[in-house]
Amino acid sequence: MRRKPALWVLGAVGVVLVAAPSTLAAVTSAGSLALEAILSFALVGFYAVGVLIRVRRPGNRIGGLLLVFGVGAAASTFIDVYADADPALPGAVWAAWAAQWSFVPMVGLLLGVLLLFPDGIPVSRRWRIVGWLVGVGVAISTTGLALAPGPLPDFPLTQNPAGVAWLVGPGAEAVGAVGWLLWLLALPASAASLIVRFRRSVGDTRQQLRWLVYAGSLFGLAATTSSIVYEASGVARAAVDVGFVLAIALIPVAVAVAVLKYRLYELDRIVSRTLAYGLLTALLAGVYVAAILVLQTGVRLLTGETNNSVVVATSTLAVAAVAGPARRRSKEAVDRRFNRRSYDAATTLQTFGARLGSRADLESVSADLLGVVREAMQPASVALWVRGPAAGR
Repeated sequence: MRRKPALWVLGAVGVVLVAAPSTLAAVTSAGSLALEAILSFALVGFYAVGVLIRVRRPGNRIGGLLLVFGVGAAASTFIDVYADADPALPGAVWAAWAAQWSFVPMVGLLLGVLLLFPDGIPVSRRWRIVGWLVGVGVAISTTGLALAPGPLPDFPLTQNPAGVAWLVGPGAEAVGAVGWLLWLLALPASAASLIVRFRRSVGDTRQQLRWLVYAGSLFGLAATTSSIVYEASGVARAAVDVGFVLAIALIPVAVAVAVLKYRLYELDRIVSRTLAYGLLTALLAGVYVAAILVLQTGVRLLTGETNNSVVVATSTLAVAAVAGPARRRSKEAVDRRFNRRSYDAATTLQTFGARLGSRADLESVSADLLGVVREAMQPASVALWVRGPAAGR
């Protein structure tokens, strides 16, 4: 019962973290309101998972790291929107100053999660050195960005209000080089700790690590796509931005599943569905683009027009016609390659259903049913009990 007031407070903080950046973007017309709202939900996911882990697994330090990260990331997003809105706003200069360095501790917290995942304990005592490297690197980098004199790199029209004039010269450059060196050591070492833990793990621990690798792979794919189409505009850029933010939101979800072990062994099914719908999306996009190019070329040759609504409508109908069969084919192809056991079981059941429709002999049907169960489910033993006819029937 004592936890309830604290949970109410934590829930109220989460609501504020979600609402504040998007509300500020709406009021000040700074940035994209939709993107800021989605980003707020994505970042508050870290906070919510941190709270959940703290309540359900109080001894796991990952919960505390995610909780602090969620609060810090949401606050960083808020001050960044505030600084972009109008330099004349009260405290806008200090908001720009804080936005300049606030991301560094957030990166350090995520590296801490990598070092402690999934049980909140380093792989061994020697790996605590990496944690110290991260901490010192964060301290040096944050101090350097916060106190460097001159204009702020992300806000070139704003002078650093906390700049220290003597932090310029060979001594400051040497300290900055040390900070970068620590980051260069800490980043690969944090990733290596996951590899070492995976090689030593079995059972649940290996499955937990697979969840994190899955979310990290999707995030890497989204980040790569975002960097490739960085100069794009319009719908393409908006779609990539939304995909990138959703990939961020998947990370706390994967951590929650892994740490709390809820539906831990359903990853293979999720991966197969991701691949299936990824292939489907790529195929439909290809069909749509190809149809538009071919039809536009034909219309241009016949009529001389460059813009024709019939071309778009026809391309859309073509995609709609292909969508159903393409979805079935991609799902079958992925299941055949990555979810073979489920595919074989479904195929076996379909075959049995076809045979069952043409048989009425109880003994042969019973034998077939036992064979299907053995092949599809692979149990240690299987038996069939058939109820006899009741008296009077």
